[in-house]
This record gives sequence, C-alpha cells and structure tokens, in this order.
Amino acid sequence: MIPEYDKYAAYIWACYGLTALVLVGLVVWSVMRAGRVKRELDSLDGARRRAKAGMR
Repeated sequence: MIPEYDKYAAYIWACYGLTALVLVGLVVWSVMRAGRVKRELDSLDGARRRAKAGMR
C-alpha cells in the first residue's frame, strides 16, 4: 500500500531525503565523537598509570 502524494510528492520526498541525511550525519558524528573520546580517555588513563608508577 503506497499512498498517493499527488501535488505534494516533491515536498514529501524532499523531507524524507533530508531526514535520512540528518540521521546518517548524526550516526557518523556519533561514531567519530566516540572514537575521539575513547582516545582521550586512553591517554588520560596512560598518564594516570605512569604517574602512579612513578610514585612507587
């Protein structure tokens, strides 16, 4: 069952496309941000371990 969009089809499909683009962009941004945060946390953890080892 495909609905008939009549004269508004172009606007509706443009909105579908824009929504899909925004969702893909959010996924890409989230994956990139997660990688950046993980690298930062790993470097902070390494610095903490080095500082702890130097105190012994």
